[in-house]
Formats: sequence, structure tokens, C-alpha cells
Amino acid sequence: MATSLNTSSVVMTFDPHPRQVLFPDLLFKRLFTREDLQAQLAAAQVKYLVIEPFSRALSQMEPQDFIQECVVKPFNPKALVVGYDFSFGADRTGTLKVLESIMQSLKIDLVVVPPLKHQDKIISSTLIRNTITNGEVVLASEFLGRNFYVEGLVERGDGRGRTIGFPTANINLRSPLTPKQGVYSGWLHFKGRRFKSIANIGIGPTFHKEGDPVKFEVHIFDYNQDLYGETVSFEFHNRIRDEMKFSSAHALVEQIKKDIVVARHSLAS
Repeated sequence: MATSLNTSSVVMTFDPHPRQVLFPDLLFKRLFTREDLQAQLAAAQVKYLVIEPFSRALSQMEPQDFIQECVVKPFNPKALVVGYDFSFGADRTGTLKVLESIMQSLKIDLVVVPPLKHQDKIISSTLIRNTITNGEVVLASEFLGRNFYVEGLVERGDGRGRTIGFPTANINLRSPLTPKQGVYSGWLHFKGRRFKSIANIGIGPTFHKEGDPVKFEVHIFDYNQDLYGETVSFEFHNRIRDEMKFSSAHALVEQIKKDIVVARHSLAS
């Protein structure tokens, strides 16, 4: 549309997310980092990303004032594109009907994007967030149109994985959202390379007790180099099983061997 109107494409978003400001007790988590948002929009050839600082004061602006002060004055748009469930202004009084009336008075085209559905479900960030927290990473990837991933810095762990023959990268995640605890197949990415891997999210109940910190550990297949200090990402492919407590280190090792067979088969398909 921007090309056809001979103008620039601009995406406007808020940071922090309005829910984090208006409902802090809900412990809202974004799906991805701001850097991911920037990368995805750049890939879509959006020219400008505008991140508007969100505050309670901004949330109390009247719809007409918000459009004038935050949209029309700074951008002088030829067209405005919003989602089908968009609302804005004090107490969300800026409905689509109100917005349509404002745009008509300003002679600015308004485009409302209809809901995108998958298997009769309307795809939304809430739906995707719920599938991820339930460990349904395959379904989440279908909704997203790409595999869900997390990223962080590799730090030294307790080294237990190496002692039982399966060294792991202990990742201090900076991603806002992680899937349900358990074992997953996927790929570890770093320095432009991708390695088939298996990840465990949890406390490691065979050696630790309930209430201990949740860790994100990745065992990379056919690779045994240190990654300490590296920024890496883990791309989820499938969920293998729940995290389990085993009677001994030997029993854990035998299960890990089975998990790796499942993961290799999964990643090869």
C-alpha cells in the first residue's frame, strides 16, 4: 500500500506493552524481544518503526486527541492500517466505528485487517502465548508461521551434564517467554551456524529439589566445544516429554539416550 501511495511504510507500537502498565499484577510477557520485532519488520521491508513510550497518561487521552497528536501531526498519513480488534484512547472508547468517523473527517483512508485463522481458530498473541506455556511448540509454530525460539548467554553451570557423558550449554535466557518445563528437540544457533540439539527446561529433579531455579540447558549433538560467553538461540522443533525424576544417574543417562534417538529422528523428518 505504501508503494502504491508513493509514501513510506511506518509501524507504530508501544513499549512497555499497555498491559504491563495498566495491569501490572497480571505478569504479562511478550512473545519475543524488541530486537526480534525490529528484525521481522525489516524483513517485511517496513521503512520505519516508531516505538511510542506507553504510560497511564497516554492511556487517558481522548481518541480524537490521540489521533491528532500521536498520528496525524507527526506522520501526516495517507492511510492508516489497523487490526480488526483495534481500540484506543481513554477506557478504549476509540472503537473502530469512532476511528472510521475520525478518518473520514480527516480524509485519510482506513484499512481494517480481518482476523487470520488456522483450523477455525483466530490467531492472536494470547492464543500463541497459551500454546507455548502449555508446551505445544509445534502448534505455536503453525500459528506463528515460523518456529518459536528463545535466546540468551551461555554461562557456566554445575557441570553435571559433562560428568554423565552429556555436556550441556547452560543458557541464561533473555527471552520474555519460555515453554512449559520438559524436554524438547530443536536447533541451537550461534555465529550463523545451526546444530541439532535437545533441550531441557526445568530444575533437574534427579539432582535438585522443588523450588530450585529453573534452568535452560541444551545438549548439542556431535559437538563438544565450550560456548561460554556466546550469545545463542534455541529454535524449538517438538516436545519430547515432561521433566522427570529418576532413581539414579544411570537411569537418567538411559532416558537421555532414548530422548536423543527420538530427537534425532524428529529432526531428520
